[in-house]
Amino acid sequence: KMITVLVRLCGNLCYQCRQNQDSMRTILVPFAHEKEKAVLQHTDSTERTALHVLLSCTSFSYGCFTLREWAIVAVRNVLDNNEENQKLVEKLEAQQPVSTPELQKMGVKVDVTKKGEVRVLQANSTKNSHE
Repeated sequence: KMITVLVRLCGNLCYQCRQNQDSMRTILVPFAHEKEKAVLQHTDSTERTALHVLLSCTSFSYGCFTLREWAIVAVRNVLDNNEENQKLVEKLEAQQPVSTPELQKMGVKVDVTKKGEVRVLQANSTKNSHE
């Protein structure tokens, strides 16, 4: 798919190229919908950069199974020897858990506390997850 090709291109262009790595952090990407912007309201910034978009490609996609793998390679190339990019990623917090059929089959659920901590629980656990 085209998105995979674009992620591969970004990753390859950022390989050992500081200028392109910095561009991924500084280029702003507009939101297509207001719902997307609401996700960032819990962070210090409501701006989304190319690096944020690239990081969002690291979650599993059933429609394009190689996207995640190429996104991980691209993120590695964008962060390699670039402290500013690394600091931006360190500041990010988990916003919402991802539930997959595989996790459900294993009887596991992932939860995010109000503090942004990620926890893995038994699916039948009744603990209050937003402590």
